[in-house]
Amino acid sequence: MTLSTGIGGGIVQNGQVWRGADSYGGEIGHLTIHPGGPECLCGARGCFERMCGGLWLERDYGRPASELLQNPEFVGGYVVDLALGLKACIMLLNPARIVIGGGIAKAGEALFQPLREELRKQITSWSRARIDVVPAALGDDSVLYGALALVERN
Repeated sequence: MTLSTGIGGGIVQNGQVWRGADSYGGEIGHLTIHPGGPECLCGARGCFERMCGGLWLERDYGRPASELLQNPEFVGGYVVDLALGLKACIMLLNPARIVIGGGIAKAGEALFQPLREELRKQITSWSRARIDVVPAALGDDSVLYGALALVERN
């Protein structure tokens, strides 16, 4: 997934991107994590992207995400919503690994460690699950390489 200005996702199985019937497969940014929450650009309320995307963090808090994520107290609250969105994905798909790239992921272990801890709290079966939550090895470039791979396959 990409955790940046917005939130993007992709589902890869057997080396292929799964798109679903209408190409919405993996569109995790618009999963509702807070029914009745603030309005998203898509018109729905409480979307994962609306609650955790960098665009909205800056609009809601008046500071860029890179600055906000330096504050452990902010991160502690932020990972609750982030884990809610990931939990929905985990419970639906049961992935072995979630790879997170994008600008917000640059916060590194200051983000990933509390996120893993929060996921353990929210997913009671976590102790039996074998889910890795890791930063993308390609960082911000992961989106570019993913797009290139899609173009080369088509």
